[in-house]
Amino acid sequence: MVIKMSFAAIFMLLCGFTSVASYTPSYTIVAPKMIKPGIKYLFSLMTKGGKDVEFVLEASIRAGSGPILVNGTFNLKTNVAKVLTLQIPNVLPDSSYTFFVSASQGVNFSNSSQLAVNRKVHSIFIQTDKVLYKPGQKILFRVIAINPDLKPYNGKMNVTIFDTASNKILKLVDQQNENVLPKFEIKVELPSYFLYNVNKPYLQKNLQVSVIAKYTYGQPVKGTARVEIKLKQWWYSEQQPKITKFVQLIDGKGDFSLTVSELKTLLLVTQPWSTLDWQVISVEANVTETETGILLSGKNDVTCRTQRFQLEFLANTPDNYKPGLMFYGYLSLKFIDGSLPSLSDIQNSDGSFKSISIKSTTSYNSLSPRFTNQEKEKKFTSPLLENGYAILIFNTSEKSDSLNFEASFNDEETNTSVMVYKYVTKFQTRDKGGIQITLKSTENIIKPSTILQFQVKTVNPIKDFQFQILAKGLIVAGNQVKSVDSHTEHTFAVSVTAELAVKMAPEARFVVSYVTPDGELIADSLAIPVVDYFANKISLSFSKNQTEPGDENVYLNVKTKTNSFVGLLAVDQSVLLLRSGNDITQDVVKSELSTYSEVSGDRGFPVPMGIARRKRCIGCWLPIWLGGSDTSAVIDVSC
Repeated sequence: MVIKMSFAAIFMLLCGFTSVASYTPSYTIVAPKMIKPGIKYLFSLMTKGGKDVEFVLEASIRAGSGPILVNGTFNLKTNVAKVLTLQIPNVLPDSSYTFFVSASQGVNFSNSSQLAVNRKVHSIFIQTDKVLYKPGQKILFRVIAINPDLKPYNGKMNVTIFDTASNKILKLVDQQNENVLPKFEIKVELPSYFLYNVNKPYLQKNLQVSVIAKYTYGQPVKGTARVEIKLKQWWYSEQQPKITKFVQLIDGKGDFSLTVSELKTLLLVTQPWSTLDWQVISVEANVTETETGILLSGKNDVTCRTQRFQLEFLANTPDNYKPGLMFYGYLSLKFIDGSLPSLSDIQNSDGSFKSISIKSTTSYNSLSPRFTNQEKEKKFTSPLLENGYAILIFNTSEKSDSLNFEASFNDEETNTSVMVYKYVTKFQTRDKGGIQITLKSTENIIKPSTILQFQVKTVNPIKDFQFQILAKGLIVAGNQVKSVDSHTEHTFAVSVTAELAVKMAPEARFVVSYVTPDGELIADSLAIPVVDYFANKISLSFSKNQTEPGDENVYLNVKTKTNSFVGLLAVDQSVLLLRSGNDITQDVVKSELSTYSEVSGDRGFPVPMGIARRKRCIGCWLPIWLGGSDTSAVIDVSC
C-alpha cells in the first residue's frame, strides 16, 4: 500500500486490496484538505481493475475520536470515476476532524486523512465616503456582506467601531492631524525609463520633463515651477550635485529637456568610475500659485538604462517536462518598464517578425547509450508574435534527465543583447508514464456561457482518464473520459455555465490523471483565470459631461437588473489626493475570493493552501501550467 499526503489535497493509492487473488484493482481518492461550515464537501473516487465489480463505499467525517459529523453510503462500480458529496452542517464545533472511507461488499479497502477547517463562508466589504476625517465630521459608511457565489448574505450583522487604540467608540473618530484638502495637484511627468545609449551615442535622445499643475476641477494653475534634479542616493550629502530649473507654466504645464552631458554633471566627482547606467534621477517641482502664493510640490523618479528590453520565461513555463512529450515554454520580450514592444521594434524590413535565438542542452542518464554533442545541444529560433511573446516548442527524449534553455534577443538600436535561462527537470515516475493537458480554445481564459476544449496527451496509450476542477480550495466538478480503444491523444470539453463560472472564480485548476497497469497514478494540472463572472451587470452615465455652478440639474442614469441594490459614492476629487483605499473595486473582490482557499493556523490566522505558489504575472500568456516533479507535487500545487 502506498499512501501519499499533500498539504492541499489528499491523494491515496492502494494496490491489491481485494480478497479475490486474480483481481487486484487500485483506487484513487482526490479530496480537499479542508472543510467549511454549511458547504458541500466533494471528493473524487476512481477504482481501476480488470473487470467491473459492484461495491459499497461508506464515507464519513468525524470530530476527533468522538461522534460522526456527517456520513454517506454510495453504491458504486469499479472502473467508473465518481464525484461524491457530503453535506457539512452549518455548525462546526472546534475540534480536529478526520475523513474516513471504507469499501465493502465486492471490494475491500479503507483509509483516512486529517482535515483542516476553513470557517470563511462569507465576505464583508466596508466602504466609507473618504479615508481621513477631521474631528466632528460625520462618517458615512456602507457594509455589504456576500456569499462565495457573490450573492447577498441574508443574515444579521453586528457592526462595531474602534479607534486606533482599539477602544470601542460610538460617535467620534479620534483624528489628531488637521487635514487640509489640496485645491490643486502637481505632477512631474517623466518617461518610464531613460535610455542611455552607450554603444550608439549618435542615437542618444534628451530626457524630457513635464510639470503639470491643475486644480481638482480640471482647470490649469497659473504660476512658476522651481525644479530640482539630482541623483537619488541612499545617503545625504551637502556636496551632492543638482540642477535647478525655473519653468513658467503655460496652461498649467511647463516642459524642458536635459541632455546626457547635463545629467553627467550629477555624478559625484569623487567617484570617477560611476556612470549613468542604473542611476535613479529624482525630479522635484515646487509650484507657487500666482494669485494666492500657495506652494505645493510634486516629485517623480526615472532610472537610466543602457538596454531597452527585458526577456523572460513566463510563469506558466513548467519547471518539469514529461520525457517523450512536447515541452512548451513561453517567452516574453518587453521594454524594461514592462510595456509591450512596438511592431517596428520586433519586425524586419520585409514585415516578418524577428526571432528569439534559443540553445538547448539535454542531459542523459548514465545508463543511456552515448549521444553525440549534436544530439545533446541544439540551436533553433522561435519567431516573435505581435505582442512580443514567443513559444518555445521542444520535442523531448524519453531517455533524457534534464533540459537547459538559453534564450537571447539582439537589439539593433542599442547594439545590446538580453539573455535568459531556464532549467527544467524530468517528471519523476516509476512506470515511465506521462500525461499533459492543453487548453485548445481560442481564448485562454474562462468566461460564462462558453465551452472549453482540452487536449490530453500521454506517453503510453490509455483508454480512459479522469479530471477534476478545483477552485477556492474545493472540488467543484469532475468526470471520467473513456474511449473504446487505447490512444495517446484524447479530447474533452467543459461547458461553463454562469453558475459554474462563479464557483470557479477567480481561478480554476484542472487536474487530469490516469492509473498505469501497475497501479501508479500519473497527473498533470493547469490553472486558468476566470473573467466576467460578475453576473449582475451595471452601467452608469451622466446626462451631460460638463456643467457649471447654477446650471440645470445633472442626472445620473443607472442600468442594472430589477430589484438590485445599488450603492453610490460621490466625493470631491481633492479627497482622493490625500489617500485612497476606502472604495470597493473589482480587484478588491477578486482578492477576497482568493482567500477562500486558506485554512486557519494554530492561532486562528489564515494560512495559504499548498506550497509557495509560482508567482503570477500580469499580462502573462495564459493558462498557467502548475507543474510538479511528480504526481504528488502536481496535486499539491493544484488545490
